[in-house]
Amino acid sequence: MFIAESSSIKIRHLLVEDVYAMRDWGKHDDPLFYDYNFPKLNDMEVKEWFNIKTGRKSKKCYSILDNFNRTIGYLTIKDIKKFKKSATLGIVFDPNFINKGFGTETINLFLDYFFNKIRMRTMYLEVAKFNKRALRCYKKCGFEIIDEYKEKIDNDDIRIYNLDKYVDTEYFFLEDGDIYCFLYQMKIEHKKFCEMREALASE
Repeated sequence: MFIAESSSIKIRHLLVEDVYAMRDWGKHDDPLFYDYNFPKLNDMEVKEWFNIKTGRKSKKCYSILDNFNRTIGYLTIKDIKKFKKSATLGIVFDPNFINKGFGTETINLFLDYFFNKIRMRTMYLEVAKFNKRALRCYKKCGFEIIDEYKEKIDNDDIRIYNLDKYVDTEYFFLEDGDIYCFLYQMKIEHKKFCEMREALASE
C-alpha cells in the first residue's frame, strides 16, 4: 500500500479520499504563498482535481501521511522521461505541518524510492527565489541550483495578492508593465544522493 515509510511519515499513491481530507487544511497568511493554499472544491470538483492529477502517464501523484494517518501533504512527479530516467518534483504541505521537518524527511524518503526502487537517474524541481524555507530544505536534501529564470505573474494575481509592493526586490521586477518572479531550477542525480547517504552513514 505504501511505497515508502519511516517512523513518522508514509507515502502512497494518491487516493480520492486524500483529496477530500485536503479541503480541511490550514491556509497561508503570507500573500506570496496563497498559490500553495489548497483550493475550495465541492465534491464534484474534488473528483475532477483527482482525475487531473492521476490521469496522465507522464505524471504521478502521491499523498503524504503522518503516523496518525492524517494527510499532511502531497507530491507529484511530472515530465517523466523513461528513456532519460528523469522527472520533475513538486511538493505541497498543509500549512499546519510546515517547519516541523516533514519536508526534508519526505523528500529524502521519496528520493530513495525514486532512485533505488524505480531506478531513475535525475530529479529536477522548480522553486520561487523568495521561498527561502523550501530552498533550505532542497539544498539540505542535496539539490543544486542549475538555472535561474523569470516567469510572468498573472495580472489577476497581482491585483488579488497586492504583489505590487514586492516589485524591485531581489525576487520580483517590473518590465513593460508586467511583474515577473525569479525562479530557480534545481536537480539532484542518483550518484549525488548515494554519496550523501554514504557520508551520513559514516558519521
